[in-house]
Amino acid sequence: MADIRHQKLAKVLVNYSLRLKPSDKFIISGPDFAAPLIREVYREAVRAGAHVETHITIHGLEEILLRAGNDEQLSHVSDMEKLSIEYFDARLVIWAQQNTRALSGVGPARMAMQRSAYAPLFKRELERMAAGEVRWCGTLYPTHAHAQDAGMSLSDYEDFVYGVGLLDLDDPVAAWREVHAEQQRIVEYLEQHDEIHIIAPGTDITYRVGGRKWINCAGTENFPDGEVFSGPIENSVNGVVRFSYPAIYNGNEVADVQLTSLLKKSTDEFLRMRTTMFCCQFTANRSHIREF
Repeated sequence: MADIRHQKLAKVLVNYSLRLKPSDKFIISGPDFAAPLIREVYREAVRAGAHVETHITIHGLEEILLRAGNDEQLSHVSDMEKLSIEYFDARLVIWAQQNTRALSGVGPARMAMQRSAYAPLFKRELERMAAGEVRWCGTLYPTHAHAQDAGMSLSDYEDFVYGVGLLDLDDPVAAWREVHAEQQRIVEYLEQHDEIHIIAPGTDITYRVGGRKWINCAGTENFPDGEVFSGPIENSVNGVVRFSYPAIYNGNEVADVQLTSLLKKSTDEFLRMRTTMFCCQFTANRSHIREF
């Protein structure tokens, strides 16, 4: 029996987040064990008149490539991937893992090599998104692994995730439009200010945003969501910031990260550390914080 929350989430993703229209070329990407959600999104997209494709992955294949592949294989980008970036009008990515630490034994340099190869495709997709040529959304499918990381049972974690998505309400789309309206008030307030000063336990940081655009995120690019953000003026960030909440990236858990004096020297030191631990890609001369 289908979970009514999957059906409601599918309606929100198709009709609100991605705003699918008849004849839209739409692709759903996700792992095979997210089939219950993929099925409902597929159904709703067909009802919307879209031309739907799927890209279903199998758990463990990425680990095999990263462990056994040679440098040429890790650097290879298929023509199908390149075509996919240019072809589709809308894309849904479903994030889900059966083991959040599956890649913990893979060397960071190997993951960095693969990510570097795909960086131009990622850049091109961002360009298409900025130009309004493609609509993109990512969402989470609850699993035992994610629930375990949260210290919860799967049923409790599902209730938490779907509750945050406002899927327990009669009309989640209307509720998310209310979230957007409320956050727009915050955007309009912040647009009137230049210097931001944040004080919290372990954090005392200032930066300037005068003239920068504030973005209202209310469940269209990431679902669920609920934030406003902007890009600080380059080299205006200064102070100390502490990230106390633990996170897992590529199989590695990191917690209680603190950055001090966020000007060129310390930022570069952090980026070298982050590149090694998380395999993130940065240019050699990047010395500014991109988002707050």
